Amino acid sequence: MPAREEDLLIPSVQPGIKIVGILQRKNIESSTSSQRRPIALILHGLLAHKNQCYHRALADALPIDSLRFDFRGNGDSHGDWTLGSLDNDVTDLATVVRHLHHQLGYKIELIVAHSRGSMVSWMYLSRGPEVLRADMGSAGVPNLAVVSGRWFMDGVLETYARFQEGFKTDGFYRWKFTSAGKKREHIVYPKDLEDMAAIKEPRDYVARVSPDTQVLILHGTADQIVPERDAHTYLAALDSNPARTPGSHQLHLIQGADHMYRGATQPVVERICSCPQACTVIQILAVLSATMPRNASAACLLFVRICQLRIDGKNVGDLVDRIQTLSLEYQQASGSAVDDDALMANLVNQAMPIHEYHLIIKELTESGRLTDYYTLASALQNRWKQIR
Repeated sequence: MPAREEDLLIPSVQPGIKIVGILQRKNIESSTSSQRRPIALILHGLLAHKNQCYHRALADALPIDSLRFDFRGNGDSHGDWTLGSLDNDVTDLATVVRHLHHQLGYKIELIVAHSRGSMVSWMYLSRGPEVLRADMGSAGVPNLAVVSGRWFMDGVLETYARFQEGFKTDGFYRWKFTSAGKKREHIVYPKDLEDMAAIKEPRDYVARVSPDTQVLILHGTADQIVPERDAHTYLAALDSNPARTPGSHQLHLIQGADHMYRGATQPVVERICSCPQACTVIQILAVLSATMPRNASAACLLFVRICQLRIDGKNVGDLVDRIQTLSLEYQQASGSAVDDDALMANLVNQAMPIHEYHLIIKELTESGRLTDYYTLASALQNRWKQIR
């Protein structure tokens, strides 16, 4: 999708702190001059940067504008970074949100957060509706994707056990690493690691996030930094919240992916972009308008009708038939088939609130078999035959 990128320098409320980011603008006009453009925020993890792992590819693939930025003391952003406290990171996120909403006129549509950034996003979004309304004009963000997020914070003691040798000999550990192509060094003291391990489990944060926020949990099955069990614990915490409706949260495992998704960037990007929560009619039309001729109005209208289809009770068979009929009409009008991910997103969106279908989708997702529309449609139709 045609887009342009520009560097963004956001001053913090705290003196001497400036947050550096890259704003990618899609060449899509809003439907009205007064409508706020939707934007996605892409958050990096521990001692990382705005272009780490999947970040740039995700920004390119998303159908809406995006900002990927460096937390203070990381990448190109100014200020000092602390290992053991996330408070400054949360302040940075709030600063960015307020700037985008109040200065640039954006609506925060999606937050995608990796590793440490995941905890930061939970902490920020749990601040309460009044604080969030003041920041972004709403009581929460519509969509949240947390990628490789840690639940059990004391796990850092095992992950960074190598620090102990430096603690014993020097009283600190020289953490040498490469970030954004630059060799860096950070001094870690025992208290830094202890403070990080002492950060409480995010149960309260997760519970206080708006139940209207749609949550996608992504995790690699070969992650050696944050165990897969943490992702399942997040899912269980969301499942246990009576205020949340079935289908408002889901877990997707990326088979064979490590913590940084080396060689597995595309599955992460595709999953986030095809997630039903991020697949609103406005965003789909944005993609459509950029890829189809301007005179293809009939195809556009058919595509909108597909997106607006609703399930009648539990009759998923009828819904699938209507999707198929309109898809054939669309293909005749446009000369190409409807994108499989768009069809799947619409079907998932309609079926997930129904308990029997929620279980089917959950099973397909966790087993890695939710790969295409026809697999999903077949499984749901078989379940419909059993319950009707």
